[in-house]
Amino acid sequence: MTFREQLRAIIAAALERNYPDAGSLRFDVSKPREKSFGDFATNVAMVASKPLALKPMEIAEKLAKDLESSDLIESVDVAPPGFINFVISRHAYLEKLREIITAEDDEHYGYVNLGEGKKIQVEFVSANPTGPLNIVNARAAAVGDALVRLFKRVGYDAYSEFYVNDTGTQVELLGQSLRARFAQLIGRQAEIPEGGYPGEYLVEIARRVLNLAEQAQRLDESLKRALSGKHPLGEAIGDLTNRGKCPQDVAERFVTFVQHLEPNLGSSAVSLYVCYQSRNSRSGDEIQADLAGLESL
Repeated sequence: MTFREQLRAIIAAALERNYPDAGSLRFDVSKPREKSFGDFATNVAMVASKPLALKPMEIAEKLAKDLESSDLIESVDVAPPGFINFVISRHAYLEKLREIITAEDDEHYGYVNLGEGKKIQVEFVSANPTGPLNIVNARAAAVGDALVRLFKRVGYDAYSEFYVNDTGTQVELLGQSLRARFAQLIGRQAEIPEGGYPGEYLVEIARRVLNLAEQAQRLDESLKRALSGKHPLGEAIGDLTNRGKCPQDVAERFVTFVQHLEPNLGSSAVSLYVCYQSRNSRSGDEIQADLAGLESL
């Protein structure tokens, strides 16, 4: 039972105990207009006033006093012209959580078919691709995903969409702005284009690109030294780049060797370089497949 249904039941029982002559009455249990009034409110005293020939406030006060002892209710008060306002107890919320957690059919607990299969699309996040993500984007992701799940739970055929928006003039200006920042880092004169993005976040991205370029250059130099015969694994590396087939042991020796020379390089970077070096003898996909199990090296 919902809290509303539970409240209706205990209100009807209190009415029967205190005013048995009232008979069966139709009364409302609803959310009050003001949150400060409580979680629920009922007009039962005003509905019972006419058949009982009593003032609504008198009935409300008596019923409120009776209902105070219920475990469902934290507090109860009366407001003119005869409303009874309720705050649900913490104990009741905990019991409801226990009921949900221990439900046998938890996959369908609380499911209702309000949507009747109607299609609904929820677009959320759709972050601006020209700037960094922020806490608002994260909040939108959580709220949007929750909404989609809730719509599905109440019978809608709901799906989500994230608009990437990574094409067009603004994205082109972003690329030009990043190129200018990269040029500045290597000592060249460059200006952010008109309408571009002067934010400092592009400086950090450009610095990462520069670091990757420097790592690739060092790796290239290390490989050339090995291929020149100055390293005992030169033969194995030559085997990797020239043979039509690449034995697993050769790939393992190559990755181990390169990472010995450049310990800061991950296996992904090594794999990409192997693909580059072997472009005339073997496809990148085949080389990457050989190295897929070596990420932990």
